[in-house]
Amino acid sequence: MQGQSLVEGDKLYLKCEASGSPSPSFHWYKDGLKLQRGRDLKIKTNKKNSKVQISRVRVEDSGNYTCVAENSLGQENATSLVSVHISHTFLTDVHDEECGASPGCDVAMRCAYTTQCSTHCLSAEAPRQPQLLRLG
Repeated sequence: MQGQSLVEGDKLYLKCEASGSPSPSFHWYKDGLKLQRGRDLKIKTNKKNSKVQISRVRVEDSGNYTCVAENSLGQENATSLVSVHISHTFLTDVHDEECGASPGCDVAMRCAYTTQCSTHCLSAEAPRQPQLLRLG
Protein backbone atom coordinates (compact mmCIF):
# COMPACT_ATOMS: atom_id res chain seq x y z
CA MET A 1 0.00 0.00 0.00
CA GLN A 2 1.29 3.44 -0.91
CA GLY A 3 0.89 6.66 1.06
CA GLN A 4 -1.70 9.13 -0.13
CA SER A 5 -1.98 12.91 0.06
CA LEU A 6 -5.57 14.14 -0.32
CA VAL A 7 -7.54 17.37 -0.03
CA GLU A 8 -10.55 17.52 2.28
CA GLY A 9 -13.60 16.15 0.45
CA ASP A 10 -11.59 13.73 -1.73
CA LYS A 11 -12.26 9.98 -1.76
CA LEU A 12 -9.82 7.67 0.05
CA TYR A 13 -9.38 4.17 -1.36
CA LEU A 14 -7.02 1.60 0.16
CA LYS A 15 -6.65 -2.02 -0.93
CA CYS A 16 -4.88 -4.86 0.83
CA GLU A 17 -4.26 -8.22 -0.86
CA ALA A 18 -3.21 -11.52 0.70
CA SER A 19 -3.53 -15.20 -0.04
CA GLY A 20 -3.01 -18.33 1.97
CA SER A 21 -4.39 -21.63 3.04
CA PRO A 22 -6.49 -21.39 5.05
CA SER A 23 -7.78 -18.14 3.58
CA PRO A 24 -6.80 -15.09 5.65
CA SER A 25 -9.11 -12.79 7.51
CA PHE A 26 -8.52 -9.04 7.23
CA HIS A 27 -8.61 -6.30 9.85
CA TRP A 28 -8.06 -2.55 9.39
CA TYR A 29 -6.59 -0.10 11.91
CA LYS A 30 -5.99 3.65 11.95
CA ASP A 31 -3.19 4.75 14.28
CA GLY A 32 -3.52 1.45 16.14
CA LEU A 33 -7.30 1.60 16.65
CA LYS A 34 -9.59 -0.83 14.83
CA LEU A 35 -11.62 0.81 12.07
CA GLN A 36 -15.39 0.57 12.33
CA ARG A 37 -17.74 0.69 9.35
CA GLY A 38 -19.81 3.84 9.20
CA ARG A 39 -21.82 6.05 6.89
CA ASP A 40 -18.71 7.47 5.21
CA LEU A 41 -16.36 4.54 5.86
CA LYS A 42 -16.90 1.31 3.93
CA ILE A 43 -14.91 -1.90 4.34
CA LYS A 44 -15.34 -4.62 1.73
CA THR A 45 -13.59 -7.96 2.13
CA ASN A 46 -13.43 -11.20 0.16
CA LYS A 47 -11.09 -14.22 0.28
CA LYS A 48 -8.21 -12.45 -1.50
CA ASN A 49 -8.41 -8.78 -0.54
CA SER A 50 -9.95 -6.09 1.61
CA LYS A 51 -10.73 -2.50 0.66
CA VAL A 52 -11.35 0.62 2.72
CA GLN A 53 -13.17 3.57 1.21
CA ILE A 54 -13.99 6.91 2.80
CA SER A 55 -16.29 8.86 0.52
CA ARG A 56 -15.33 12.36 1.75
CA VAL A 57 -12.14 12.59 3.81
CA ARG A 58 -11.59 15.15 6.56
CA VAL A 59 -8.35 16.31 8.19
CA GLU A 60 -9.01 14.01 11.14
CA ASP A 61 -8.85 11.05 8.72
CA SER A 62 -5.08 11.67 8.41
CA GLY A 63 -2.96 8.92 9.94
CA ASN A 64 -1.39 5.50 9.50
CA TYR A 65 -3.80 2.92 8.07
CA THR A 66 -2.75 -0.67 8.67
CA CYS A 67 -4.19 -3.79 7.11
CA VAL A 68 -3.60 -7.03 8.98
CA ALA A 69 -4.14 -10.32 7.13
CA GLU A 70 -4.05 -13.40 9.33
CA ASN A 71 -4.82 -17.09 9.39
CA SER A 72 -3.97 -19.95 11.76
CA LEU A 73 -0.39 -20.01 10.46
CA GLY A 74 0.45 -16.36 11.12
CA GLN A 75 -0.16 -12.77 10.10
CA GLU A 76 1.20 -10.09 7.79
CA ASN A 77 0.51 -6.38 7.78
CA ALA A 78 0.95 -3.36 5.54
CA THR A 79 0.70 0.31 6.52
CA SER A 80 -0.07 3.39 4.45
CA LEU A 81 0.35 6.99 5.60
CA VAL A 82 -2.65 9.13 4.64
CA SER A 83 -2.35 12.93 4.79
CA VAL A 84 -5.47 15.05 4.38
CA HIS A 85 -5.01 18.75 3.70
CA ILE A 86 -7.38 21.68 3.96
CA SER A 87 -7.65 23.93 0.94
CA HIS A 88 -8.02 27.52 2.16
CA THR A 89 -8.56 30.75 0.30
CA PHE A 90 -7.04 33.74 2.05
CA LEU A 91 -8.03 37.34 1.26
CA THR A 92 -5.58 40.22 1.53
CA ASP A 93 -6.09 43.91 0.84
CA VAL A 94 -3.42 45.70 -1.22
CA HIS A 95 -3.35 49.49 -1.49
CA ASP A 96 -1.38 51.49 -4.06
CA GLU A 97 0.99 53.70 -2.07
CA GLU A 98 2.06 55.63 -5.20
CA CYS A 99 -1.49 56.78 -5.90
CA GLY A 100 -1.41 59.39 -3.15
CA ALA A 101 -4.19 61.97 -3.11
CA SER A 102 -4.66 62.36 -6.85
CA PRO A 103 -8.25 63.21 -7.84
CA GLY A 104 -10.29 60.13 -8.65
CA CYS A 105 -7.51 57.86 -7.49
CA ASP A 106 -8.78 55.33 -5.01
CA VAL A 107 -6.98 52.11 -5.80
CA ALA A 108 -7.42 49.06 -3.62
CA MET A 109 -7.23 45.46 -4.72
CA ARG A 110 -8.43 42.40 -2.93
CA CYS A 111 -6.33 39.42 -3.83
CA ALA A 112 -6.83 35.77 -3.03
CA TYR A 113 -4.50 32.86 -2.85
CA THR A 114 -5.07 29.24 -2.05
CA THR A 115 -2.86 26.98 0.00
CA GLN A 116 -3.09 23.44 1.24
CA CYS A 117 -2.40 22.88 4.89
CA SER A 118 -2.18 19.58 6.75
CA THR A 119 -2.60 19.08 10.47
CA HIS A 120 1.12 19.85 10.87
CA CYS A 121 1.04 23.17 8.99
CA LEU A 122 1.79 26.23 11.12
CA SER A 123 1.76 29.03 8.55
CA ALA A 124 1.22 29.67 4.88
CA GLU A 125 2.81 32.13 2.48
CA ALA A 126 1.10 33.94 -0.35
CA PRO A 127 2.29 32.97 -3.82
CA ARG A 128 4.16 35.55 -5.89
CA GLN A 129 1.24 36.11 -8.26
CA PRO A 130 -2.08 36.26 -6.36
CA GLN A 131 -5.29 35.97 -8.29
CA LEU A 132 -7.24 39.24 -8.55
CA LEU A 133 -10.77 38.91 -7.23
CA ARG A 134 -12.08 42.44 -7.60
CA LEU A 135 -11.13 46.08 -7.79
CA GLY A 136 -12.80 48.48 -5.47
